Amino acid sequence: MIPGSRQALQTYKRVRAFAHQYERWFMPAMLVGGTGFDVWQFRVLDLREKFIVMCVYVVTVMGSMALTAYRRSDDLSPLRYLKLAAPFAQQFAMGGLLSTALLFYWFSGTLSVTWPLVVLVALLMISNETLRHIVLRPLVQIGMLYFALFSLFAIWFAHLFASLSWPVFLAGGFASMVVMSLLLALLVNLGDLYTDRIRMWLTIAGVFVFMNVCYFLNIIPPIPLALRDATMAYSVTNDYVLVTPEESWIDRLIPGETILVTPGDPLYAYTAVYAPEGLSTTIVHQWQRYDDETHRWETEHTLSFAIAGGRPDGYRGYSMVSSLAAGKWRVSVETTTGQVLGRITFTVVTGAE
Repeated sequence: MIPGSRQALQTYKRVRAFAHQYERWFMPAMLVGGTGFDVWQFRVLDLREKFIVMCVYVVTVMGSMALTAYRRSDDLSPLRYLKLAAPFAQQFAMGGLLSTALLFYWFSGTLSVTWPLVVLVALLMISNETLRHIVLRPLVQIGMLYFALFSLFAIWFAHLFASLSWPVFLAGGFASMVVMSLLLALLVNLGDLYTDRIRMWLTIAGVFVFMNVCYFLNIIPPIPLALRDATMAYSVTNDYVLVTPEESWIDRLIPGETILVTPGDPLYAYTAVYAPEGLSTTIVHQWQRYDDETHRWETEHTLSFAIAGGRPDGYRGYSMVSSLAAGKWRVSVETTTGQVLGRITFTVVTGAE
């Protein structure tokens, strides 16, 4: 071995030893860094910029997986440093993808409905760090990546076609399947993973079925819609000036405010729903009363109005109902297909005229 090659190899081995020695510190830093960046970008970037960030994450994960799977290299290969950095880049990008998906699911639906999906994404994020000796296996990474990829395409297609309909959702799912198939073919060829390809395909198919079942059961929130504001009011003007019930700061921390209503007077449910520019849809307010005998929420009134996207603080609208009976009520803010954006829970107490 020539002196220059020997010195380069020794340098590489020192870098590799350093990376392995401090891996338990680098990996959490990658996860925390990716999550922190996503919280920041979710609040300050618009939807198109979020798409770009998520696409960069996807490309980074795919490239890192391809480098890790590539077996035809040795310690003298020019790719050796890239292969050394690949697991860290993959950890950062995967954590970013999962945290972005979590934020989308969190802000686009009510936790009482979407909690199975939110809990799943949160567990995947935790596993991405604490169980990385398992998570970094190709089969597990394939499943996690396809889950994030499916979510990305579902959001992108809803924005691209300005529609929240089920055919658009299915089209996004099939498009994600095509991209994932190309990646899987690349990984099988690079890493001689022929023996694992059947299990990988079954994993992808399982995620595809799972996401579609969640969609048609309305567990998946109507991304990219997001409920910016929701409150009950005694009156709403044409300029959206609200007269709301008085609440202490303690009352605001406790869900389910108590509203004193004079018999015959109206009560308003005000909401502001964000939608990307170019997307128009219909928002439904389901006024539901809790039946103490059946222990179920019974729909008393169904009111709807159209919204248009483009306003950062959300498209404002309201519904009004008069002569509410005393008891527990809630207004469920939904799409026409029943996907829940949020709920306003309150108790009506009737007073003298």
